[in-house]
Amino acid sequence: MLFRYQGHIAAAFVLGGVDSTGGSIYNIYPHGSTDRLPYATMGSGSLAAMAVFERDWKPDINLDEGMQVYLMTLARETMSTFVSSPRMGRTTFVLMKRLARRGRST
Repeated sequence: MLFRYQGHIAAAFVLGGVDSTGGSIYNIYPHGSTDRLPYATMGSGSLAAMAVFERDWKPDINLDEGMQVYLMTLARETMSTFVSSPRMGRTTFVLMKRLARRGRST
């Protein structure tokens, strides 16, 4: 695999967590830089997801509203990515169903 990519394999991801100061979300880029952001999205469908965040996110968002915004961003990102990455689309829909079921039971 390394030969096929000439020794260059990169990964970028979104990392989130909570500590004593509250929640934080970071974009971590392949070259090592990071951004601390109020919301984040990466990948081929990220522009569609970012449009939802920019429209619906607010600094004092509660957990229920946040989950709705998150599910909407997943749906938009998946729809824009589904043609080029159908496998990713199926995975995302399974995750969305599980999150939606979990949300109904609480």
